Amino acid sequence: MSDMSREEAIKNLNALNAILGNKDFYDKEFEESIRMGREALENQKTGHWILADKQSPEDVSNDNYRYICSECDHSDIQSKAVTVPYCWFCGAKMEGE
Repeated sequence: MSDMSREEAIKNLNALNAILGNKDFYDKEFEESIRMGREALENQKTGHWILADKQSPEDVSNDNYRYICSECDHSDIQSKAVTVPYCWFCGAKMEGE
């Protein structure tokens, strides 16, 4: 995965759209793909995992814990040793605490 920022990615998508916009193979599907990619980057949620107050003894004994997404409140069972970078439910990028 690249360390490119969201702003750099949007700038690159805009530049790609401008460069390829006049080519013969350019079509409406390509334009729509660029637009959707740009919107996804511009509107991407960011959040963090919150350790849930209540934990299952069985999960804890297996070194797994229930975390809650700060954006959508859905929970996920995760190991403390692994950082899950995105919420499986809302797609928020998890950026620290």
